[in-house]
Amino acid sequence: MVSIAKSRVDPRDDLDRMVVAALFRHVLLSGPIDASLPAVVFQHRRLRARGRLLDALLSRGSDEVPDKLRKEMQKLVRDWATADFDDAFKPAAAFEIRCAREHDLVEARESGDSEKLLAVLERDYRRRVIEEFGKIELRGIQTSHWDPPDLDTVYVPLHLEAPPEVTADKDGKQTVILFRQRLTVPEVLTDHRHVLIVGAPGSGKSTLVSYMATRAAAQKLGPEWNDLLPLILTVRSFKGHSLTVENISIHTGCDSGLVRQALERQRALVFLDGLDEAPEDLRGQLIESLHSLVKRYPEVYLLATSRPAGAPGEIERRVHGLKPFRLAELQRQEVDEFISKWCLAAERSVRKDLAQDDREAIRAADDLRQRLSRSYSVQRIAVNPLLVTILCVVHRFLGSSIPEHRVTLYDKCTDALLYEWDRAKFPEGSAVGYLDASAKRQLLKGVARKIHSAHAAEIAEEDAVQHFEQILPELGRPVEDSKRIMAEIRDRSGLLVERRPGFFSFSHLTFQEYLCALDFVDTKDLDELTRHYAETWWHEVIVLAAGGPGASGERIARRLLSKKQAAAVFLAAQCLETAPSMPLEVRERIEAEIQKLVPPQDYLEVESLIALGVVSAPALAKLLQTEDDSKSMFYCLWALKDIDYEPAVPAIAKCVGDSRSTNHAMSFVNDEAIIDWAPSIGGFSCYILALKAIESDTARTALRQTFPRLAAHEREVMRQILATIYRDEIRFRKILEEVDPGTSRPKRARSTA
Repeated sequence: MVSIAKSRVDPRDDLDRMVVAALFRHVLLSGPIDASLPAVVFQHRRLRARGRLLDALLSRGSDEVPDKLRKEMQKLVRDWATADFDDAFKPAAAFEIRCAREHDLVEARESGDSEKLLAVLERDYRRRVIEEFGKIELRGIQTSHWDPPDLDTVYVPLHLEAPPEVTADKDGKQTVILFRQRLTVPEVLTDHRHVLIVGAPGSGKSTLVSYMATRAAAQKLGPEWNDLLPLILTVRSFKGHSLTVENISIHTGCDSGLVRQALERQRALVFLDGLDEAPEDLRGQLIESLHSLVKRYPEVYLLATSRPAGAPGEIERRVHGLKPFRLAELQRQEVDEFISKWCLAAERSVRKDLAQDDREAIRAADDLRQRLSRSYSVQRIAVNPLLVTILCVVHRFLGSSIPEHRVTLYDKCTDALLYEWDRAKFPEGSAVGYLDASAKRQLLKGVARKIHSAHAAEIAEEDAVQHFEQILPELGRPVEDSKRIMAEIRDRSGLLVERRPGFFSFSHLTFQEYLCALDFVDTKDLDELTRHYAETWWHEVIVLAAGGPGASGERIARRLLSKKQAAAVFLAAQCLETAPSMPLEVRERIEAEIQKLVPPQDYLEVESLIALGVVSAPALAKLLQTEDDSKSMFYCLWALKDIDYEPAVPAIAKCVGDSRSTNHAMSFVNDEAIIDWAPSIGGFSCYILALKAIESDTARTALRQTFPRLAAHEREVMRQILATIYRDEIRFRKILEEVDPGTSRPKRARSTA
């Protein structure tokens, strides 16, 4: 340590002579590295650099210069010299700021007051948490010319759901209650100090941790939590598997005394992010250490995150003592908010005109939201932050547009995941980096076919590696790259993800189906594919394959029509959407066969369509928009009532204004009263929306919008029926209140004729 003795000499002169000048003497003075820079400019820069470092040291408030700090300055001066002492050298600016912030720390240490020292250390630590976790990278946006936006400006709060409840009656018969209340993390922390959040890759676990940690660091988490000190432990980079004060201090960079104080005074908020990323042989030790930490400090807040690991529910059972929750999928309004914030941040990242940024962001976000509202294919993907981000990236890359044709959409989304996402996450020199998007797709489509053919959702690592070994030579890459690629995918991929240790799956079933379809088209195994026409598991693969390259659509449609089965005919009809260039003769054959099946003419035909399931739903929904016969409309609606097909909701909602009678009587039992009702087409449509609103946000929104369109007498009957459907007040009262504002309790039914 260099210490400046007290003397009549100005401390500035002593620091300059004994520390700063000595550092600059080690720098070669032969002149600037850039030959075009005049020597006099170089000398002036060098003098300014020396003065800046001297001022930075003086701002610390101490004459003592620790050896560690002196060595750091030595490196800084050497690096600065290679930049010809450029005034805009960022490391120098960062050093100045850090020295100024050390003033309070130096003063506190010299005071001998331990409480004062810990308070200063805490302020500095909170600042560093905000700096490290308070920014977010916009995937797919180049980062060489912009600063990542603040997380606060783009974050959309995520919601949690408790696992399904299981109840048993007196005879031991179990009932699973699937309804899950959506809660924010602060709402959960109000009732539970120890929480486990389980979510799939891309569901936003790490971003949630970053947001909560920075809010806590800024003391903006909430009045009851403003004193909490966030301690963020990322399991992937955690050294050791024991949650001791020392290990927590090393990993977080927080002073060990401050960590101990926060734990002992019950004001720590500990985050353990990525519990599943601990090696399997050490995960048990980490979980045991976690249990010990909770037992020793029961009042400390602790939030752990994990992907599903092992069998369903296994990670929740192993981490006992923590209340388990699952990250909920994004609802439509949350997707809309996410899109708005992402588009604004993307525009501001590449422009300087804020007014123009806002205009462009609003235009892009409005366009994407409108396309989302029109396309079930887009809605199907937009379920978590990763996948909505990919839609935003595709939209931006295609000039503020997004394909309506779902095969093209999935192609562009996989391009974004395989190229833009991976380019942002894989380091230079990685094995995956040698493969372009086309080669990566070639590598993964066989994996998708293997998984789908096994009626599975995942593949064992060794099976995927074996497949890579077969394909890589065809792509001009050595077999030895297979294990490297698997390891790189494990850490960073956005398309194929490790769901649990040693097992991989696609981030969305859509991408598995799409890549599987491509493999069947490329290998020309269409006969084998169409043999699965009666299996729901294969329907989307068959339809997507019809939209593949070449004349696959025509060949698939002809094979399906040759089956002479209703299910095959409906499937061929769906191929018209993905294969718009279908020959006219084939198109006319399909339409003629469909006319024989819809609309249904009686209840037996309705039951047959219901038995076929979702494959018949598109034709029924389409017919609703063109059919004028009330009897046919009623039978179509009846079939759609029992088929879970969300894209039919808008067609059902459009029927709510139809006042024609169905001529069919219905009865509902509510408590001890019977509601007799002969609904109109509109009333029956509203009833179907009410049934679907239990599980569907789209149906709930449609129900809320269409309910006022019913005639007054039907609204009164529907109020009673809603009270019947939503008789469990605790869980469903909110739906009833949304549909019929002002309703606080379901009304007791009275008989109506």
